[in-house]
Amino acid sequence: MIELLVVIAIIAILIGLLLPAVQKVREAAARMTCSNNLKQLALATHGFADTYTGKLPPACDTFPTSNSGGGPTAGQMFGTSIVFLLPYIEQQNLWNASYSINGNWYGINVPTNGGNVRIKTFVCPSDPSVGSAASVQWSGTNWGQGDCSYAANFQVFGVPGFTSGGNPPEQYFWGKSTFPASLPDGTSNTILYVEKYAGCGSPGSGGNLWAWGWDAYLGPLYAAGVTGPQTWQQSPNPWQSNCNPLLASSAHTGVMNAGLADGSVRTLSQSMSANTFWLATVPNDGTPLPSDW
Repeated sequence: MIELLVVIAIIAILIGLLLPAVQKVREAAARMTCSNNLKQLALATHGFADTYTGKLPPACDTFPTSNSGGGPTAGQMFGTSIVFLLPYIEQQNLWNASYSINGNWYGINVPTNGGNVRIKTFVCPSDPSVGSAASVQWSGTNWGQGDCSYAANFQVFGVPGFTSGGNPPEQYFWGKSTFPASLPDGTSNTILYVEKYAGCGSPGSGGNLWAWGWDAYLGPLYAAGVTGPQTWQQSPNPWQSNCNPLLASSAHTGVMNAGLADGSVRTLSQSMSANTFWLATVPNDGTPLPSDW
């Protein structure tokens, strides 16, 4: 009996030693998946720009030609910058199905036609808030599985200078950026996409929905509604109360993944200064990136 107890104790100790190692392996795999997702988004943006002669998608508007918040015309599509990447991440069928019966624009922004679909490329396995989209109501319908763990850089896809929060005027989201002319600081020095919790703040009040437009608090954006050097939130806990929906946020230990305009992915250390992160966010400040980049 004593020998059995000793064996059991040894096994328990080994399991205790093994568990942290297993958790580290799982986190490493999740971070790798997350990094790959961001790379796909960055490369998809290149594909979009190649298709539309250097134009980048808007933060949220109609395309291929923005009509400054006016009504859409046949053949145009309305959506966030991430929505416009669907055909370039093997989601052509969802893109096609999102059109209304009139053959123009609106379906992707309606939960029952697109926004309640969870897309694997848009979800980071480490994001603890995935699943909160169902608490967001619009026209009596919840957003189901419309979660997104990534956010587009508003300073690239929107109109820099926007500072107010919550349901801002439409024109701030129009964009009209071109690639690479709108990124004079260099494609390897400019962030296109970062991580951001799918849920941020109390359920329904803030977060990250891939098809949600016109609202910096629920749209898949970061760096909208802020004016100066900012960093990201590292594992805000609990996310229901300690997460700021206007900031990027990462669930990885000590780091943030960022997809750059040259198509690469960079791992940013938590020790990076807010100023450096902001300089990498603004595409045309003309300032060399500090050594902690």
